[in-house]
Amino acid sequence: MKLPFLKSVPGEDPVIVEGVFNSSAARLFRAWTIPDEILRWFGPGDAPLLSARLDPRKGGLWEFAYSKRDGVQDVMTGEYVHVAQDEQLVFTWRHERRLSGGKVEKTLPSLVTVTFEDVEGGARLHLRHERIVRERGRLGVGDGWSRSFANLQRFVEHLAVDRVRR
Repeated sequence: MKLPFLKSVPGEDPVIVEGVFNSSAARLFRAWTIPDEILRWFGPGDAPLLSARLDPRKGGLWEFAYSKRDGVQDVMTGEYVHVAQDEQLVFTWRHERRLSGGKVEKTLPSLVTVTFEDVEGGARLHLRHERIVRERGRLGVGDGWSRSFANLQRFVEHLAVDRVRR
């Protein structure tokens, strides 16, 4: 499978994902910090998010929950470490798998840094996801982020078409 936004070697730490979008840095930042917008693009595409809660300020918490499949629910959680409006988000990341019967499996926290930069022709989005302990986790994260970037690209293109129609 081709992962056009993945820039690092699959399975290595850190996972680097990057792309230039037909948008502004401010508009991309908004897509990352408004729950209704995150719900429209985040994830690999095979299972949409059920909910997204965001408090994008230093110390604020975030949580993304997927629908249950076969009695299992995947939830991503974390805390914002640094927020620079329209420029950068830094947050911790933990994957929780909530199993039937109340058991919860959690990964160790990792760190995500997303940088937004206006460039000629649009905005560059650079993501660095580091401190993922297992290679299998890094492979999954690289795939997931690359697919999410593809979804974000479609979301931004849809917004541009809507603007033109108005």
